[in-house]
Amino acid sequence: MFYEELYTELGKLFYHIAAADGKVRPAERESLEKLIHETWQPVESSKDEFGTDQAELIGFAFDYEEAEAYEDNGFESFRQFYKDNSKRFTPQIADKILETAKAIASTYRGQNKDEKKEIEKLKKLFGK
Repeated sequence: MFYEELYTELGKLFYHIAAADGKVRPAERESLEKLIHETWQPVESSKDEFGTDQAELIGFAFDYEEAEAYEDNGFESFRQFYKDNSKRFTPQIADKILETAKAIASTYRGQNKDEKKEIEKLKKLFGK
């Protein structure tokens, strides 16, 4: 259950970072898809009732946020989830989250000031 919730929160967080400059670029979405498969699917092996890897929830949540033009702060949602579950976050998971956030933000012309600000908030949350 933890990973299912984590992946949903990560989708919201990564959307928030990608949209920090006001627009999600196709390259940012492509970067996320690649990172889901290379970074997040190997973390654990849970699947849903249809056999889909639970890590795909990251992409589903990201897409939902974008489709709904969601204005809730994905960072604040993730921060609360982290506070409620901080003991379950290993240093490796925190590092993967930061690496993914940085990779998405750097995909299109490097990180801009808004994306950097969000990544700095994320580092502070993790105590890095």
